[in-house]
Amino acid sequence: MPRRTFIAIVVIALAHAAFFITYQRPDWDVAWTDQGGYKQLGAGMARSGGAFTRFPDSPVFIPEVIRTPGYPAFVAVIYRLFGEQTLPVVIAQAFVFALICVAAFALAQRVAGERAATIAAFMVALFPPLPYYAALVLTELWTTFVLTIAMLVCMRALQHGRTRQFILAGVLFSATTLVRPAFILLPFGLAIAMPILVPSERSGKRIGQWAVLALAAALTMAPWFTYNYVYLGRFTLSPAGGIGRGLWEGSW
Repeated sequence: MPRRTFIAIVVIALAHAAFFITYQRPDWDVAWTDQGGYKQLGAGMARSGGAFTRFPDSPVFIPEVIRTPGYPAFVAVIYRLFGEQTLPVVIAQAFVFALICVAAFALAQRVAGERAATIAAFMVALFPPLPYYAALVLTELWTTFVLTIAMLVCMRALQHGRTRQFILAGVLFSATTLVRPAFILLPFGLAIAMPILVPSERSGKRIGQWAVLALAAALTMAPWFTYNYVYLGRFTLSPAGGIGRGLWEGSW
């Protein structure tokens, strides 16, 4: 990205995020109750050194039965570095929003060239739902970031044909699922659909690489399934919704 373009996009994104931080701040402690769960989990992980529970001081481990760990882990890192406050989280998310804009440029440049990529990056920087959620302790922005990076890595894997990039893409797709379970089918759907629908993806080597992507995605999810089975006695994706809800939403 040209330097001037980079500076302009980052400045617009950060200014847009700052506006929504100012706008949302009065409601941080009086509304948006979903934030409470993520704040509790982030604090629990920060205090315990990573245990996924809202009650790190309990003498008996109390597992989490509603949320997945992808976003609380991000919140926990910010809490450990800057204290258990909302402001550091949303400031960090403002910079994540700027990174999404840069990633959008990189992704669009690979498909449509620099001019289209510049337009795409400015459109993302001006798209209000992203900074709106960046000003709240909710999963929407972090999901967008992880998924955009996963798609960028997947595009690089397609263009360069490196197996390690397919592996990384599979890991990142499942990292997205650990933030929002609705994405559970994405890596496996790609691994099946691409060789079927795209002639260039039907070689033996490429089919093997897509299989490796699916395997990396499955292995990334394994610790989470194990957590739920050990502590809840269930093979489940989202403890509160079972395996079915994630598959149902993923089918969209």
